[in-house]
Amino acid sequence: MNGFMVQRGGMLCSIQDAGRKRLNDIGLSQSGAMDERSFGYANLLVGNAFNTPTIEIALGGASFIALGAMCIAICGADMSPLCNGKPLALWTTHQLQKDDILSFGYASQGQFAYLAIAGGFQTPFTYGSFSTSIKEGLG
Repeated sequence: MNGFMVQRGGMLCSIQDAGRKRLNDIGLSQSGAMDERSFGYANLLVGNAFNTPTIEIALGGASFIALGAMCIAICGADMSPLCNGKPLALWTTHQLQKDDILSFGYASQGQFAYLAIAGGFQTPFTYGSFSTSIKEGLG
């Protein structure tokens, strides 16, 4: 099984893609990644299509336990990511093994980081998007 168990949710983590487009007329906000460039690069680095869902980490403080071996990329804000206590570089790929602990400090530069895994996250597709919208209770 690929994915993560949330150990600590941090300030705010959510699943995001490029968002819902042209649905304001029915009262839905666009949602989607706050930093589309970092979101896109994270997916590119792990070989995903542009609109593959990622975890958007706002401000930091999150930690996750890997449920299996996987390839990841972290792009965006510098939250001093660690794998089992060892620093991970941003804007590159890393291999995680089952039970590895991926943790994030708090943002020293920027506000949003994106955690992508090869193959993406399996989440509900609602109104044309995988994105979480807290306001509308979607995702």
